Amino acid sequence: MVRERDKNGHLKAGIRLPGWDYCKPWFYMITLVVKRRRPILGEIADGRLVPSPLGAAVARAWKDLGRVFPQVEPCQFAVMPEHFHGIIWVHERLSSPLGEVIRSFKIACTKANLALAGGAPILIDGSATFWFPGLYDTILFGKGQLKAMTRYVLRNAERRWAVMQNPDLFKVTRSLDFSTLIESALGECAAAPNGAMPGAHGAGVMPGAHGAGVMPGAHGAPMCDAIGNAFLAELPNKLLIQISRRATPGEIEAKIGEALLFGNRGGAIVSGCISPGEQAVARAVREAGLPLIAIVPRGFGPYFKPSGAYFDACAAGKLLMLSPFPQISKHDKLTRERCFGINAVAAAICGKDPAAIRYSGSQPGQLTR
Repeated sequence: MVRERDKNGHLKAGIRLPGWDYCKPWFYMITLVVKRRRPILGEIADGRLVPSPLGAAVARAWKDLGRVFPQVEPCQFAVMPEHFHGIIWVHERLSSPLGEVIRSFKIACTKANLALAGGAPILIDGSATFWFPGLYDTILFGKGQLKAMTRYVLRNAERRWAVMQNPDLFKVTRSLDFSTLIESALGECAAAPNGAMPGAHGAGVMPGAHGAGVMPGAHGAPMCDAIGNAFLAELPNKLLIQISRRATPGEIEAKIGEALLFGNRGGAIVSGCISPGEQAVARAVREAGLPLIAIVPRGFGPYFKPSGAYFDACAAGKLLMLSPFPQISKHDKLTRERCFGINAVAAAICGKDPAAIRYSGSQPGQLTR
């Protein structure tokens, strides 16, 4: 699915999943954003939200949704200074799509704004309607996704506080030039057409749909957007983890052991975290509190933050996330070219020639990604 972008190239909100029946009983995660991201709903202090009168009114309006719409049950929610997260359970089929329920909630919030004590509503662009048009929704399909989203919502203020205490670790830095780190491994990039990076076995990663090509920097070396502890890239010892999707459980366990031993000796693990084996290694590294450099295939949006265990690793200074690609949606297909580009960047950061890489668990000469 190709999502529309605004004039700054950022993905727009409000794009529903094509073909999905939004009257259908299900669990949904809803996110609303205040216009201009004005922090009018409260402030974060000591890991929790201290709501403003309007923020308290928003919480009441959410809790009242089940009374207004008996087919739904508003579940865990988080009012934040400039946005709102809420999980909603549609337990009976709706007569109108879920968007109408959320529209009613937004109207109730506007009425609460108009009814603020003193008769002085908060105006943004001259209007008491303070929510940005549309909404973000996540349909909670996957096993364990409801539990993960519930934890995400409940820890929202705590995470924001961690960001406030460690702002440099959670700021996306655009277009870092890694040429000094990887120039020797990617010297042939200068001769590649359009500054494309070499992929596995020297295959070029060419620009394509949604800006699939790697962002070229000095001498053809990649420019990477980054978030996390940039000093991890300067560690002298880095271990590249690339594992075939065909790797056996035993091969994956061996790689986990190798990574943990390397990390405990002061090195950083580098991986695209694409295959199940790579994800298993990254998970073990994070859980052990060891340094991880993860190459991200979908880029970083303007308000990107790592989530879950990645957030905790970032707050601890044990994570660096890099992406040589412009942002695409989670609904956009992850192309073969992007996978090659991810592998090439991971290899190059470790000082290896991407053309010489063989994947753990694969047969010699086979490309199994």
